[in-house]
Amino acid sequence: MNRSTTLRVLGLAISMITVLALVGCAPKPPTETPGIVGTVKSLVPGDDRPDSILVEGGTQAAGAVSDKAQVRIAPSTLFFSADGKPAQASTIVQGATVRVWFTGPVAESYPVQGTAQAVQVMSAP
Repeated sequence: MNRSTTLRVLGLAISMITVLALVGCAPKPPTETPGIVGTVKSLVPGDDRPDSILVEGGTQAAGAVSDKAQVRIAPSTLFFSADGKPAQASTIVQGATVRVWFTGPVAESYPVQGTAQAVQVMSAP
């Protein structure tokens, strides 16, 4: 194999590895128990995403934070669809069923208050 062919093959291999690495790095919903699973009862709209949502749920799984939460949506909050693929913040609407994972401290008021690390929209109203 001559030098130019070797360089082309090497370049193609590096390109394929880069593409595979980027595809494998797509964000996924957290694997731990969500802080709350419930229905979006209200939301405070923001510019490109809600500023906050009020989520109310029934009986929660062990490890959940509460059955009612005022959730701040930060610029760093990740959004996912029911199938775990990345989604837009606009999928969060009143009446949607969501799973929320918190980041940082959660105020132990009622409802609890915290910032969302991730929100997964399980179903629309």
